[in-house]
Amino acid sequence: MNDILKVSIREFSYPESSKTILSNIELEFKKGEIILLQGSVGSGKTTFLKLISGIIPNFEFGELEGSIVLGNKEVGEATFSSSAYCFQNSDNQVIFDNVQEQFLQNSKAKFFQKYGIDKLLDKSLADLSKGQRKFITLLSTISKKKDLYVFDEPMDLLDEAKQIIILEELKKLSSDSIIVISSHNTSVAKIATRILTLREGNLYDTTSKSIKQVFNKYRRISRKFSNKEIFHCEDISFLYQDAFIAMKFPSLKIRNNDIIGLIGINGGGKTTYLKLISGVIEPTFGRIQNRAFERFGFLTQDPDKQLFGNTVYEELFIGIDKISVEHIKKAQYYLKCTKLSACKKQHPIFLSGGQKQILVFISLLMHEPEILFLDEFTRNLDINSVNIILSLIEEYRKNRDLAVVFTDQVDEYLTLLCDKVIKI
Repeated sequence: MNDILKVSIREFSYPESSKTILSNIELEFKKGEIILLQGSVGSGKTTFLKLISGIIPNFEFGELEGSIVLGNKEVGEATFSSSAYCFQNSDNQVIFDNVQEQFLQNSKAKFFQKYGIDKLLDKSLADLSKGQRKFITLLSTISKKKDLYVFDEPMDLLDEAKQIIILEELKKLSSDSIIVISSHNTSVAKIATRILTLREGNLYDTTSKSIKQVFNKYRRISRKFSNKEIFHCEDISFLYQDAFIAMKFPSLKIRNNDIIGLIGINGGGKTTYLKLISGVIEPTFGRIQNRAFERFGFLTQDPDKQLFGNTVYEELFIGIDKISVEHIKKAQYYLKCTKLSACKKQHPIFLSGGQKQILVFISLLMHEPEILFLDEFTRNLDINSVNIILSLIEEYRKNRDLAVVFTDQVDEYLTLLCDKVIKI
């Protein structure tokens, strides 16, 4: 029986780095437990999850002093049939093109109807939004009977209704399984039986600390007078050619210092609307009356596709033709503010998901945008990291105009942050 997961990590590091990532960790996880793993961006949460699931060192390189045992077997090839791992980026585990092929062949129609995905079964995963793909991947993982489930940021990109579904399913799974979850989402803390915080390579039990709603802990951006219209559209629609679906979007005016929030269900068109506003794509029907900005920054849901430099430091100067002393000072300042200075000689591929997201954000600021489009920007980020981004936006707006358009799944948070919240 695989009722207990024993974790003994004296020291762990990556071959390409002399830095010790994890050390002096001695833990036992038992069936019936839901373990929530917390920690700041880059603290090693994903590394810990990959170790306890056997991905490291069986598929990814790493140097471990210690042992991790599930039941009476060393975690690895012998335990893969007993465990399931759900990646932070769900696209990394999309094996088949078709939605239904992601599930076991014996999955019943009632299962698909229960979660409202029965109408998606014949669709290609490439035609779905990232939030929909994340939901499909989570359901596929949950549908498999395992002794150990490991989830890396499972709530990211999910709308509120889908978050509730996944949380309920995780509670059901825990009765006969060990569940370990890394998440910055406060709703996960409500179902956790134990909360561990990763700090400077060590794990601390922080279960006894009260779990409070954190929306009031997010920094707010000061309002700034807007006197110039920079965008205006009326009754625009976009036709998704592959799906033969035309989606209609609300009329919108944006002024030079507006802060706009977009919220809606997964697959509802939030990302498409951002692309239409920014000019990345043009509407199929209707027209844009005014698009009066020249420089914009677009933080996508997949920062890996926005990183091109060989080092973190080099990344900040990509696309800048003439690098001035002012550019260098600004780059050094942004690296210091975001705690990336220690990583500036590293290749961006070795950063955590949250660090990559922050790096893309400060790279956008280097180009002095007039408007920022931030698509699900809180994903992968702890509260402190979100507040660092918001403080940099605040500081930027002191000296120049900047409009910001956010998308997010948390309505209450956007209401606090934005001048206007639009439901898509």
